[in-house]
Amino acid sequence: MKTVLNLNGVWNLAEKAGDAIPGPDAGWHKAAVPGDVRVSLSENGVLPRDLFWRTNIKETRWIEDREWVYRRTFEFNEDSRAANSLEG
Repeated sequence: MKTVLNLNGVWNLAEKAGDAIPGPDAGWHKAAVPGDVRVSLSENGVLPRDLFWRTNIKETRWIEDREWVYRRTFEFNEDSRAANSLEG
């Protein structure tokens, strides 16, 4: 029997610096998945709340030049470990 774990919902988002995955003190921000880096950073107060007011969206173009990492913790049944696969 196939068990599906819905991974939509609240994740965490951080900027990736170099090759290393960001550590626990890397400035993680809550992020919705599916979602958008700009919107998540705006909702966390890192960017202006109204991204489309005047030149706010232009001033956030630096986001496109950075790498971002999402993370989320979830649990699954030990019996289903052999059949795990990620789709999407």
